[in-house]
Amino acid sequence: MPQYDGPEGMSPVEYLLDKIKMTSIEDFNAVKWDLLWISLLACLIWFTMRMAANMLKRAFDHHDDVVPKIIEFCRSSPRSPTSS
Repeated sequence: MPQYDGPEGMSPVEYLLDKIKMTSIEDFNAVKWDLLWISLLACLIWFTMRMAANMLKRAFDHHDDVVPKIIEFCRSSPRSPTSS
């Protein structure tokens, strides 16, 4: 049978509960900076994507004839000969 090695005056259950409480607090303190950096990175990615989407929208809003010109250029460009 395993022996209890905890401090005197504490039952094994109290010792385990205290150990679990300390571990969870230490784990939170250990990862809180990681969580902060991850959330900041997520905000930066979101902001960058929004900014890029707005720039593309503005670019195509002012030039309504850009897409038809691109399609026309692609259709009129010479194609490479296909091997038969």
